[in-house]
Amino acid sequence: MANKEEIIAKLANEARDGWQGHVGERRAIDLIAFLNKTLANYSQVLGMSEDQIMVAIESKRDYSAINFYQNSKFPSLENVVVFESTEEVKGRYPSGKYRCPSCNGISTDPYVCNVAPASGKKQCDWKSYGLFGTLGKGLRVVVRSTFLEHPVVHEIFMPLEAEGMPVSDRQNIKAKPQ
Repeated sequence: MANKEEIIAKLANEARDGWQGHVGERRAIDLIAFLNKTLANYSQVLGMSEDQIMVAIESKRDYSAINFYQNSKFPSLENVVVFESTEEVKGRYPSGKYRCPSCNGISTDPYVCNVAPASGKKQCDWKSYGLFGTLGKGLRVVVRSTFLEHPVVHEIFMPLEAEGMPVSDRQNIKAKPQ
């Protein structure tokens, strides 16, 4: 199995091969810098080795490295809430209700607004994974136990339980007794 350094060297060569001369070299340098910064950040936040993360992410790539390894696909994990499992996410936000950033209604789906339309209006249907995401009003979440198989930072609508809370407190919400 290849390690982080071997994979990054291979990817840098692919970047150089895509464009000859100065442009190819610049792309390789930028890719190396991006990967080293991203892997260090992900390793620190997730408590996984950089090798594990690099191997997992690279195994999911099915198009050019230059287009795959981008900030939009692999954002910094600063201000991301990390959960061990999907069960933990559901336990922290037990209402299953999320604030849509577009219509401000309450959706039961964290990714797609399913707010029922008011008298004759069409359903909102805003998507947290669309071009404008959650308009800066959502929550970014990583599920640690599934990250190596599914290396994604989820952007979801803000759970009602987390509204108005600082990021540092959003992971520590306890379900209210019934």
